[in-house]
Amino acid sequence: PEDAGWMSSDKLRVIQHKNDDPELPGHIELVADGNAELEGRTFNAQADVISYDESKGLYILRSDGNRKATIWRQTEPGASPSDAQAQRMEFIPSRKQLKLVGTSGLSGLQ
Repeated sequence: PEDAGWMSSDKLRVIQHKNDDPELPGHIELVADGNAELEGRTFNAQADVISYDESKGLYILRSDGNRKATIWRQTEPGASPSDAQAQRMEFIPSRKQLKLVGTSGLSGLQ
């Protein structure tokens, strides 16, 4: 899919959730813990922990201590990236939505 991502980490947990309605498919949740990295067509990220909830299309990036999670995003493949650093981020690529908590830096291009 257009907004698909690739994850890498020291430890990866995969959780399969069943739907209460057997006619509907379930969804997965991924938790990448320790030196977590995320890559998609128009984004890259690093954090201590990155989780993904397929039912919401939501990535949550968290960092421990004084370190910050970092994300680099492009408006389209090949465009100049903008970046942000924060203690916690909620990112939904399909909506181009990024929520930052504990922000320490942000740069952007239009």
